[in-house]
Amino acid sequence: MKQNRNLNKITLQQVANATGLSITTVDRVINRRGGVSKKSEIKILQAAQALKLDRFLFIHHLQHIRVAVLMQPPSNHYCEVLKNTFDELNHSNQSRITFFLHSINVQNIPETIQKIKNVSIKYDALVIIAPHIDKISQLIQSSAQKIPVITLATDIPDSARMTYVGPNNYQLGRVAGELMGRFLGSTGGEVIVILGVAKMHGHTERERGFKSILQESFPHCHIINSFESYENSYEMKKIMINALREYKNIKGIYNISDENPAISEVLNTTKLDKKMTLITHELTPIHKELLKKGVIDAIIDQNPELEAKQILNTIIHYFHNDKNVIPEYDYTPFNIYLRESLL
Repeated sequence: MKQNRNLNKITLQQVANATGLSITTVDRVINRRGGVSKKSEIKILQAAQALKLDRFLFIHHLQHIRVAVLMQPPSNHYCEVLKNTFDELNHSNQSRITFFLHSINVQNIPETIQKIKNVSIKYDALVIIAPHIDKISQLIQSSAQKIPVITLATDIPDSARMTYVGPNNYQLGRVAGELMGRFLGSTGGEVIVILGVAKMHGHTERERGFKSILQESFPHCHIINSFESYENSYEMKKIMINALREYKNIKGIYNISDENPAISEVLNTTKLDKKMTLITHELTPIHKELLKKGVIDAIIDQNPELEAKQILNTIIHYFHNDKNVIPEYDYTPFNIYLRESLL
C-alpha cells in the first residue's frame, strides 16, 4: 500500500479532472475504500491508465479477458501481419486482454464448426475469419448469446455477431473495377475474375463491387468468367492455362485470391506478362516485386495492424465500459499502390 500513499494530491486531481468526478471519489477508488459504483470505478482506473499514472497499481482491478482468434494460419502475408500484431498487443496492452490464435482451414467446414464450438465454451470473446455459410452463421448466432463475436476482414452479416471489423469489401471491388476500366481505356476488353474462396463474404462482395462499376461506367469491359482458386497455386496455374486457351482476347485479370506468383509464371511463359492488366490485393514483398516489374498493375492494400487494434479497443469497451453500447467504427481504410508508388 506504500505506493498508494505516494500518490499525491496533484495526481489525484489529474484523474478527477479527466473523469469529471470528485477527488474524494478518485481517492476512494485508488485506495480501495469502496463505496463507488462499478461504472465510476472503471472510469477512474481507465483515466489513470491513460494518463500513465502508476499503471501497475491499477491493472489488477481489471478483469482478465481471454479472446480466441480463429483464422487461417500465417501462410499468407495478411494473416502473418495479423498474427504478429495480435502477438504485439498481447505484450504491450495494459487492459488484461490476451489474444489466443487458433488456425482453421476454411475449406474444412466440419473442422471449423468444431473449433467454433470449442472456443465458445473456453473463451470470453471470439474473433473469426470464416466462410459465410448457413451452418457457421447459425453456430455464431448461438455463440453470440454467450460471448461477444467479432467478424474480421470478411463479414458474416446474418450471424448476430456483435460487430464487423475490416474494410468495405464492396468498395474495394468497385475501386478495382475503376482501376481496370481506366487501365484498359476506351477500347476495353475481356476480363476474368479469380476469387480465392467463393464462400468468403469478403471475396464475393469484392466481385460484386467490381462487376457493378464496370457495368455502370466501363461498358466496353466485359467479364467473361469468374473462377475460384481455393488459395492454391496449382489450381491457379490450371485456371490461367485453361482460361488463356479458351478465351483468346483476355485483356484484364482481377485476382481476389493470393496466388499472384502463379499467375505471373503463366503470363511469363505465354509472353503476356507485359500485355495483361492485373489488379490484385495486399502489398506483400512478392507483390511489390511483381508491381515493380510491371506484372501487377495495381495493388489495393488493407490495414491488418489497424484492424487488430480496433478489435482490442472494441473488446476493452465491451468488457470495461458498457456491454450495451458498442462503439461505431467506420470501415478500416485502404491504400492503392501503383509501380511509381514504390520507386
